[in-house]
Amino acid sequence: MAPDERRAAILEAVGPLLRERGAAVTTRELAAAACVAEGTLFRVFPDKETLVRAAVAHALDPADVVAKISAIPVDEPLRPALREAVRLMQDQARQVVDLLVVAHHLPGAPHHGHHPHGGPGEGGRQPHPTVGPVADALAELLAAHAGQLRRPPQECAHVLVALVLSTQRAGMWGEGVTLTAEDLVDIALDGLATRKEA
Repeated sequence: MAPDERRAAILEAVGPLLRERGAAVTTRELAAAACVAEGTLFRVFPDKETLVRAAVAHALDPADVVAKISAIPVDEPLRPALREAVRLMQDQARQVVDLLVVAHHLPGAPHHGHHPHGGPGEGGRQPHPTVGPVADALAELLAAHAGQLRRPPQECAHVLVALVLSTQRAGMWGEGVTLTAEDLVDIALDGLATRKEA
C-alpha cells in the first residue's frame, strides 16, 4: 500500500474509535482499530496528537460528502432530496465536532473559540475551503428545482449549509435540543410559523 493510501486508511479506521473513546484512547487501541502494529502507526504519525490533528483534517475534507450529494438524483422531489443532502452534511459535521472535542482535550491543545468550518461568507469573507465545495454541490442539486425556490440556488445552498453548521456546534443549544434533517429542511422550505388554512 502506498504511503498516502496507508495514511488515509488509518485515519478512516481510527475516526470512529477516537469519537467513541475521546482523548483517553491509547495508541495501542488506535493501532488495533487500524489493523496495524503500534510501530507502523508511529512511523506514519509520530504521536497521538499528530494523529488526532490529521483525523480532524481528514474529517474536514469535503470530497466524500460532495460526491454523495452529487449522487442524489436531480429528478428526486425537492424535499426528500434536500433531506438526504442535509443528513449527509450533518453526519460530516458531527464527525468533525466530535474529533475537535478530542483534539481540545489533548495536552497542550490551544483553547479558543474558532470553528474550523467558519461560515458561508461569514463576516464578508469567502466560505471556508471545506464549506465552499459542499455549498456548490448543494447548489447544483437545487438548480434542478430552481422554479420552486424564492432565491437563487446558490443562496439557498448557503442558507442550508449555515443552518446545518450552526446547529452542530457542540454545546450551543444545551441538552435535549435536536434538529433532524427533516426539521432543518422543513424550516428552510416552510419557515418557522405554522400555517393555517384560510
